[in-house]
Amino acid sequence: MFHSDDVTHAVGIDLYVSDLERLTRFYNEVIGLKHFKKSKNEVVFNLDRDHFIRLIEDDSKVKPSLDEAGLFHVAILLPERSDLADFLVHINDKGIQLGASDHLVSEAIYLSDPEGNGIEIYVDRDHSQWTWNDDSIAMETLPLDVEDLLSVQSGNQFDGLPSSTIIGHIHLKAYNVSEMNQFYHEHLGFNEVATYGGQASFMSDANYHHHLAVNTWQSKEIRNDNTLGLAKVYFNRSDFETMEHTDPSNICIQIN
Repeated sequence: MFHSDDVTHAVGIDLYVSDLERLTRFYNEVIGLKHFKKSKNEVVFNLDRDHFIRLIEDDSKVKPSLDEAGLFHVAILLPERSDLADFLVHINDKGIQLGASDHLVSEAIYLSDPEGNGIEIYVDRDHSQWTWNDDSIAMETLPLDVEDLLSVQSGNQFDGLPSSTIIGHIHLKAYNVSEMNQFYHEHLGFNEVATYGGQASFMSDANYHHHLAVNTWQSKEIRNDNTLGLAKVYFNRSDFETMEHTDPSNICIQIN
């Protein structure tokens, strides 16, 4: 519904990495992305609906500064709440440091890969439970009720994320929120559905809670072309021919 072909949404992401073998093991064994293709310097993890996460090894890149624009997190959307419960049990068994939040519209687990790229694994609440005030949606960052979530785990041994897993949204570290808002409205047709003190904006198509978020909580500079981490974000927009743009934070996007 919110990620169908006629809705504008993120479908892929490229990440520059320094240790392809280590990151491949992490996304495969820890995150649970089982379907991937590997070449000499790249690994592409395939999700449902032709969504993907591509890792590109490039030893000429350097570690980004903390205040540089780039990826805040890539958000992986699971089909069922029990899938999130099963993932939580799995990730806890792996001893991975994580965060967990209830956003009213969704429940989410947060972690980072070994090179610091942010990852959110989440499940949506039914959209009938979302609260809208005109064109604004109610979202919060509340503690996740872990006990209640674990009550719905399947009891099956974790064997990777479900086959219907997709990229649900992308959250970017930005240089300027208002400029990013204007850019993504003009180029992708996204509308702002939530804002937080001018430091964060949440945007979407088709009344989703957000397909894209941007914030300046940490970032004070545009993205540097010579750094590891975010390389490109891919979006689907059915009425557009394929084209590339660079947003105001120097983040490359491709519209398919």
